Amino acid sequence: MNKCPSSHIFLPAVLLAIFSFTSTGNAENPPSQSTNPTKFATPKPYKPTATENLGVNENNKGLKVGHHVEELTINDMHGKPYPLKNAWQDKPALIVFYRGGWCPFCNMQVRELATKYDKLKAAGVQPVLISVDEPDKSAIISAQYDIPFPVLSDPDLLAHKAFNVVLELDAATLEKYKEYGINLQDWSGKSHNSIAVASAFLIDTSGNVMVSHAPEDYASRPSVEQLLALIEKMEK
Repeated sequence: MNKCPSSHIFLPAVLLAIFSFTSTGNAENPPSQSTNPTKFATPKPYKPTATENLGVNENNKGLKVGHHVEELTINDMHGKPYPLKNAWQDKPALIVFYRGGWCPFCNMQVRELATKYDKLKAAGVQPVLISVDEPDKSAIISAQYDIPFPVLSDPDLLAHKAFNVVLELDAATLEKYKEYGINLQDWSGKSHNSIAVASAFLIDTSGNVMVSHAPEDYASRPSVEQLLALIEKMEK
């Protein structure tokens, strides 16, 4: 089994950042005053995916079931290279793409995955989180939610492109976000304005896609219980 660096080990500077990055506003609930553009959004309940919509791929996003994932390496939250195949080397991997620490629905999902990690571990699955957030912000979200599994940083969109989940925001949406104190380039450290389609993939130990879920509605996510049911179904 791949031994990943503990998410409980981080620099003191990150500890200080946790307190300064507490959010009072987000894209869905505008802050009442100007805020740091990289403040984390307060978690907001997402809509559990309707059972009949589990495993959908809308707007031609996501990978098809059976697709073999190419080998690629991106950085973990410490800025160290992480070969993605390590995630499914010994057990199936649950790869979850989230939009960023500024997204309240993502933060709720991230927190739920962390608090219910024991259930996923018992099911024999290795969770992995990926976003365009640069490593320091990935480290902060990992510390904030005490995440015991890999949190990866992909501002260059390598994994996003490999999984076909790149979403480039239009000018109107970017302007709206900036009004709420969200500047995507401050989060990724890059000049693009792309984020992930909120999506989830179950990858077997051969690197093949067993489950692919890439919906259009970013406010809807599969619950951990729904994911566990899909995992159980795939193992039969």
